[in-house]
This record gives sequence, C-alpha cells and structure tokens, in this order.
Amino acid sequence: MTITTATSALEFVKAAQLPSPPAAGLEAALEAPGAFDFDKAKAQALVVGSEIVSFVKGVTEERRRDIVNSALLAQLVAKKRVPDATKILEWYKVYFDALENIGWVTQSRQFVTHHERADNFEAHEAIMTVAASLLGPARRRCRSSRPRSTRSNR
Repeated sequence: MTITTATSALEFVKAAQLPSPPAAGLEAALEAPGAFDFDKAKAQALVVGSEIVSFVKGVTEERRRDIVNSALLAQLVAKKRVPDATKILEWYKVYFDALENIGWVTQSRQFVTHHERADNFEAHEAIMTVAASLLGPARRRCRSSRPRSTRSNR
C-alpha cells in the first residue's frame, strides 16, 4: 500500500483530468442559492453526484465538506477515465484509487446485489429498502416518513 502525503495528494488533484461541465449545469450551479448548510448537531444525508452520503450527529462541518468534496472529485475522475457507463467495475476501481490518492483509506472494495421479488413488486418499496440501508441511522425516519400514498395496501 502506498502512503499518501499532503504533497502527493495535492499533485494528484492538480493533475486530475475532469469531464467538461455541461453548459446548462454550470450556469445553474453558479446561479444556485447558498451552499448546503452542514450542521454537526444533525444527522444529515444528501445526494453527491451519483451517490448518497450520510452523516451522524457530531461529524464536524469541515469533515462533512471534505467527504462531499472527495466523493465528488473521485466520481469526476472516474467519469473522465471510464466514460462507458457499462464498465462498472473499472469505474469503481478508478473511483477508489482516486480516493486513496487524496488520502482516504478504504477498508474493502466489494459489491452487494439486492434482489427483489417480482410478485407484487412496487418500485418505490425497493427504492426505500435500498435507500434505508444506505442512510444508516437515519433509516428509521426514511421508512416512517413515507407519504401514505406510497405505502402498500396489503
């Protein structure tokens, strides 16, 4: 395992090739209202690019920003190096390599398959199950705060 230093992480970031932002997306981002309010007194979850990031109470604003920025940078590096969305394993290899190059230590790189039965399948139920597993401690609120119209009448 290679040890990442502050200098090597900075060199990686400076040399990182990123995809060009879509013109409409860049304009919208520049006109968007203020930044997200990271609050260490709250458990929070947000969408960062193509992933969901969640925080338990007590994680500092600085750490939350570092995690969000790191995740977004790694996604952009992976998208540039592996533009073919069907090459999932290659994309994730680049994603995790990018995180390690900026100082993150990964405990494991693994995939878990979620299977849903076809009988009485309702997409929102499958989505809520996966979202709840990703949100960790906030999952109880995720399950209990669904609108009644999305709950099954079984």
